[in-house]
Amino acid sequence: MVPRPAVAVADRQPGLVVEYYEQDGSWRELPDFDALEPAAQRTVERVQHSVGEREEYFGLRFRGYIEIPRTGVYGFYLTSDDGSRLSLDGDLVVDNDGIHGAREKTGYIALEAGMHPVELLFFQGAGGIALSLSIDGPGLKKQEIPPTMLVHE
Repeated sequence: MVPRPAVAVADRQPGLVVEYYEQDGSWRELPDFDALEPAAQRTVERVQHSVGEREEYFGLRFRGYIEIPRTGVYGFYLTSDDGSRLSLDGDLVVDNDGIHGAREKTGYIALEAGMHPVELLFFQGAGGIALSLSIDGPGLKKQEIPPTMLVHE
């Protein structure tokens, strides 16, 4: 597995940019967020579901960069209720889409040390809610991704 190259990030700001979308309850899978207008946008220090006004029927799109400390293969553990997807360097790493209770799905990717574009999509229907993103890899035990690893421009 050839590691994905790191990218240069000129103006690093802490956290991820998250866009908040409201929905009418019809989503059964992740929508095309590019075709929708966000109701709000803000910066958060970590992946979390509590960024909007609603507790049900909404979607989130997180974007920014993750700083990888050492070259190697990393595991990403995405837990959600309902659907979610994680992409790194523009490639899908974890697909946990659809209406379901809290469940964890895992994906692995080889990355060079440095900055890598990250995008996490999430939607919440009715009922229970969960969203967390963990990592493990060279020198890292499985842990929720700490705020120190997440930046945006």
